[in-house]
Amino acid sequence: MTRTAARYDALPALSDPLVVPLSTRAYNRQYASLYDYRLRRLKHPKGRLLAKAQAKWAASSSFSAASSQKGSGNSKKREIKEEEEERADALYVKRILDVKQGQVVFVIGTVYVSMQLKPDVLEDLTREQYLPPQPVADRYADPASDEVYVEDESGRVRLVGDAVGAEGRLRSMLITGVVVALLGTETRSGDFEVADAIFAGVPEETEEAKQSKMEVDEVKEDQWVAMVSGLEIDAMPSGSQNQESNLTDSQGDDLNMFGTSEKELRLTMLSEWLQGEVGSPEDREMASKVTSLVIAGNSISMPLRADEEIKSQPRTPIQPGHYPTLTLDNILADVASTMHIHLLPGASDPTSIALPQQPIHFALLPKTNRFDSLHRETNPAWFGVGGKKFMGTSGQNVDDIYKYAIEEDNEARLRCACRTLDWGHVAPTAPDTLACYPLADRDPFLIEDCPDIYFVGNQPMFGSKIYQGSNGRRILVVLLPRFSTTGQLVLVQPHTLQCKIITLGIVS
Repeated sequence: MTRTAARYDALPALSDPLVVPLSTRAYNRQYASLYDYRLRRLKHPKGRLLAKAQAKWAASSSFSAASSQKGSGNSKKREIKEEEEERADALYVKRILDVKQGQVVFVIGTVYVSMQLKPDVLEDLTREQYLPPQPVADRYADPASDEVYVEDESGRVRLVGDAVGAEGRLRSMLITGVVVALLGTETRSGDFEVADAIFAGVPEETEEAKQSKMEVDEVKEDQWVAMVSGLEIDAMPSGSQNQESNLTDSQGDDLNMFGTSEKELRLTMLSEWLQGEVGSPEDREMASKVTSLVIAGNSISMPLRADEEIKSQPRTPIQPGHYPTLTLDNILADVASTMHIHLLPGASDPTSIALPQQPIHFALLPKTNRFDSLHRETNPAWFGVGGKKFMGTSGQNVDDIYKYAIEEDNEARLRCACRTLDWGHVAPTAPDTLACYPLADRDPFLIEDCPDIYFVGNQPMFGSKIYQGSNGRRILVVLLPRFSTTGQLVLVQPHTLQCKIITLGIVS
C-alpha cells in the first residue's frame, strides 16, 4: 500500500506546559495557587476576558483610556479617569467586595457552585469511622438546592437572578472553576444580581499563525486522520483459549468457537483495516489515505475488582506473553511502520492519575518505541498534523463536567465539550472534583491557542459539531466512542472538517 506522508508538529509552545517531570512533582502545595493563576491570567488588563467585557459593556475606547491611567498620582489624570468612567455603560470593579449597591457594574471572578451531592473529602473521612463508604453520585446537579457564587482575591458573593436560576440561560454555563465576567448590580441583601455573562472563549489567531498557513498548507483533501479510544485491552488468563467449556473471557465477553472474544477480534480487525488487509476495495482505498492514528486513552482495561475484594478468591494466572501492555505493543508496532501514532494515556492506563497525565513510559512499548512515528502524548494533548492543530483529551474532563450539567439528553456531552471552548479552559473542575497536580507557576489547562480539531475520547456514543467561536474560527468538536463496546473508528479530514465512521466487528 502506498500512503502519503503528513507533516507532524509537536507544537512545543502548547505541549511543553503539559509535561510535569518527576523531579518537579510536589504535593505539599495548596491548590489555591492554581486558581489564583487562572484568575490572574484571564483578568489581566491584557487578557482576552477583560478585553471582551470592556468591548461589550463599557464605552470601549474611552474606558480603555481611563483604565490606562490607573495608578497615576497625577490629579489631572484621575479627573480624566472619573470623567471617562461616567461615560461608560458599566463600571469595571476590580474587587468583588467593592461593588456598591445601585451601580451597574461588571466584575471578573471564579465561579463556585455549592452542591450537596458533590463529594466532600472531610465528610467522607468522618463517615468512614461509623459507616461503610457510600457510592459516588452519578450527577452532582440539584437545581432545588444548588447555590452559585463568584469569588476573587477579596471575597465571595452569591449570584441571584433569573439568568442564573434553575431554568436560567446561564445556569448550565456556571460550574465550579470557570472564570467569568458578570454584569449586574448588588441587591439589598448583599447578593449580586446577574444580567449577563461573558467567558474567555478561544484566543484570536495570531498574525504569525495566519502567515504560516498562507505559506505552508500541506493538508490535502485525500489525507485523513483516524481516531479511536477505549481499546481496553485486558490480560488473557491461562487456559482461556482452546477450551470449549470456557465460553467467556476475563471481562465476561462471550467467546467464539476459537476461544477469542469479540473485543480481541475487533482489535485485530482494527490493525488489519489500518494496514489495508481487510475490507472491500473501497475500504482499502480509504485506509491508504489515513496518514495518522490518534488513540485517545484507555488502551488498557480497568481491573474488574479491587485487590481487597478478591483476597479470599483464587486469582486466575495470566498466560505468559499475554499481558495487556504486550498486546498493545504488538498492535501499535504493526501500525507504526506505516503511519504516525499519537498515543494519549487514559484513566485506566499505566501512568499517573492526576491531570495532566504524563505519557505512557517507553519501556512498556519496547517494539513500538523503536519507530520515530510513535508520539507518546500527554493528556490533555496538543500536536499538529499536516499544518492543522489538534487538541484533545481522553475524556475525564467532559465526564466530570457532565456531572455538573442539568441536561440529560444525548447531546448533553457534546454541549459540555463545546462549553470548554467557551470557557477557554479544558478542565475547569480540576482540582475541585478532578485530580490534577498542584502547579503554582502555570495552569496547563488554559486554552492559549485556537485548535482546528478538538477531540474527546471514551464517550458513550459518537458526536460531532462545528463550533463557531466568537472570533469567527471554526473548530471541529468530536466525541470518540469506546471502541471496545462500539467497534467504531472515526476518520477526520482536517482540511474540510469532515467526519466518517467505520464500524468493525462480527456480522451476525
